[in-house]
Amino acid sequence: MNKKILIISMFILSPIFIFSQQTAGAFFQTISDKYADIDSYTATFKFTSGVRGNIIQEGKMYYKSPNLLRLDYTNPENQVLNVNSTKLSIYVPAHGTLFEQTISSEEEAETLQVSGLTSQGLTLFITNYSISYVNGPELEPLDENNPQDVYKLRLLPRKFSEPFQKIVMSLTSDGFIRRLESTTRTNEVLIMDIVDIDTDEIIENNYFDYEAPPTATTITDFLFTPQKEEE
Repeated sequence: MNKKILIISMFILSPIFIFSQQTAGAFFQTISDKYADIDSYTATFKFTSGVRGNIIQEGKMYYKSPNLLRLDYTNPENQVLNVNSTKLSIYVPAHGTLFEQTISSEEEAETLQVSGLTSQGLTLFITNYSISYVNGPELEPLDENNPQDVYKLRLLPRKFSEPFQKIVMSLTSDGFIRRLESTTRTNEVLIMDIVDIDTDEIIENNYFDYEAPPTATTITDFLFTPQKEEE
């Protein structure tokens, strides 16, 4: 994917004015373009379930363009999710198990590119969801317990095959995703909070070459059978 050069000083200096003049679709495209211009970033994440509030996952996220993503969990401790150009790896220390999915084609890579935290994932949102403002194009508090000002977008699926019936995306005034609140087809609410985004930290490519402990049991191709190359 070719990088887009997105150097718009007013985007940083007057985000409220710029964003408030845009339709929801145009605003979302601006966010997608912003993420496409990011070479790498780190962030702290927390994942909770609105139905089973006692389930909490948290840790640090590492992303490097165009398709490298790693989540190092502090809760559950030592759990890892890693995506690079050849495979998806999920290490679950509670079960001593490594789940690996081989990626052998661009189509398979797109299948796994479901994260709304990358430019590719945001592009899929544009394709698969209709986008509108929740209350309007103005800043509003994140929630009743957090006064941080955010823009809120509502994403509704175009097809029933999408796993979520609704996604509410909250974005900071400088254009970063702050929260994803997703409602499943069974009305379970899943919330992911993202804070402390740092786009200046240098991340080496080899950090995404994850190797689980040698004692782990490996389960391969648990999502689908990789396509074989034509001879």
